[in-house]
Amino acid sequence: MSEGDRNILTVGEFLEQRPEELDTYLLSPRTLNKFGRILDIVNSSSRQSCCFTKAYGHYIEGTGSVLQMAQLDMHTVYKKFDMQQCDAEAACDRKGMAASEDVGEESVLSSLQLRYFTPREVANLLCFPQEFEFPDGLSDKQKYRLLGNSLNVQVVTQLIVSCFFLKPCTEPFKSATVSKDS
Repeated sequence: MSEGDRNILTVGEFLEQRPEELDTYLLSPRTLNKFGRILDIVNSSSRQSCCFTKAYGHYIEGTGSVLQMAQLDMHTVYKKFDMQQCDAEAACDRKGMAASEDVGEESVLSSLQLRYFTPREVANLLCFPQEFEFPDGLSDKQKYRLLGNSLNVQVVTQLIVSCFFLKPCTEPFKSATVSKDS
C-alpha cells in the first residue's frame, strides 16, 4: 500500500451494520450464473469501487460494484465457477439447449455472498452527510435512481473552494477523500 492510500477509508467503513436485513440485497443464483464474469467485486477492505449509476440494483452490467460478504478466496471460487459453466455448457449441448439458457443450477458464486450496496451505503460512499435521509415511501429502485451518477460531496467541495476562492488544492487526492481524521 502506498503512503497516499493510508488516508483513504476502506469500503467497510461505509457499510451499514444490519446483517439481518441485508439478505434482500444478495444477488440471485440466476444473476450470478448469467453475469458472474462481468461483476466488479469489492470487499470490506477494498479502497475503491466503481461508479454507481441510476440503474444500480436493477441492471447488473456496468452499474456499480457489488460487495463480497464471505471471507473466501475469490480466485478459488471462480475456478469452480469456470468448471460449473463448462459442465452447464456440456449439459446444454446434450439437451439441445443454447448455452446461455438457464439450466436452473445453483451458482458456486453464491458462496461468496455477493450483494448490492444498500442505498444508504451508496450515499455513505458518496460522502452524503449522516443527516441525509430519503423521503418516506421511496423504493430502493427510486433511491438508486436518485443517487445514480452523483458526485462525491467531498470532491465537489474541494472543486468549489479551488475554483471560486482561488485556493489551489495542494494535495488533491488527500484533500478530496474522506480520511479518518476528518
